[in-house]
Amino acid sequence: MAASSQSKKSFAFVPVDKDGSHAASLSFIRSHAVRGALRQKKLGGPIASATQEIEKVPFQTGRFRILSSHTKVKTAKPKSQEGSQPISMIEEDLVAPRKFIILSRILVSHNNSLLRSDLAYAGLTLSKPYFLPTEPIRPISQVLDGSSATKHISIPFPPSTMLDILREIRVLSRYLEKDSLIDSERLYFCTTILRTQYQLTAFSAENAFRKRQSQNEEPASIFPSLFYQASTSLSLTIYINIVLRKLPLRSSLHHTIAKHVKSNLEREGLQLILTWAADLELLLWILFITAVANIDRVERLYFVQELKLVVMELRILTFEEYIKALKVIVWSDSFCFLQSMILWEEIGRLS
Repeated sequence: MAASSQSKKSFAFVPVDKDGSHAASLSFIRSHAVRGALRQKKLGGPIASATQEIEKVPFQTGRFRILSSHTKVKTAKPKSQEGSQPISMIEEDLVAPRKFIILSRILVSHNNSLLRSDLAYAGLTLSKPYFLPTEPIRPISQVLDGSSATKHISIPFPPSTMLDILREIRVLSRYLEKDSLIDSERLYFCTTILRTQYQLTAFSAENAFRKRQSQNEEPASIFPSLFYQASTSLSLTIYINIVLRKLPLRSSLHHTIAKHVKSNLEREGLQLILTWAADLELLLWILFITAVANIDRVERLYFVQELKLVVMELRILTFEEYIKALKVIVWSDSFCFLQSMILWEEIGRLS
């Protein structure tokens, strides 16, 4: 079949940053384009250096570059002095709904782990996401630093309670235990991660470092302690990044968030267990996931020591009772079982 009649397209999306920091994604797209170029050569079409063309793509904030590695080639004969024509590269700005739908489909058909990691870093680490048009969202670094209360955060999803978020994260955790997912499940998995990430960021912005104003005021979530702490929303963010997005366990991102959880908990001092008396299982889970996030770090000792105190307060005597209490909040057997076993042994070694 002639190259001019080929209409099949192979697209790849890159969330780009102004500092060009997404090297992993660039490598993925480069290899994708090279494979498309080789296919084009087999069909008799022109071929040039795909990597050279990829290198020419400038990084711009707030946009997606759509790279086509196999597009229609005009039938006009190339000029002999110019040599082979480069692979066509299409760039366009998509409207918001289409961006979201196409992105979700790409997550299904391409390397899910790599792209989820890109989305996590785009959505959480100091910059607004590139795939949804929103009003400027205050960087989460400012949220964690507690500077100037945020009143105008625009979240492009309906608001949810913390209970709603927990239910969705539990569903996503069960998906991890399946051998394979159908397309509709994969789409739900990807879009729900995106939605809950935004909602948790909103909870952090509203609740972080905010003092309780009145006993009669409506709680910001189902947990009264969240009314003046962001510990739960931050800990769930850690869980999403480590367990669902599968970011490296030793990533500094987890440690940074856990550091602020530790700061919140330390403010209660000796009153920590008394403050969380009505939600000790939640406190147990928070200490568990933040201890996991501090693997091989000195801060881990603090969480392990507090874990032991909560275990004693809950009168947990066996490992089975321990994991049963953790499952009350959120649990993924493929990840949490091993980590809980390691922490249980560390608790046992404390004097």
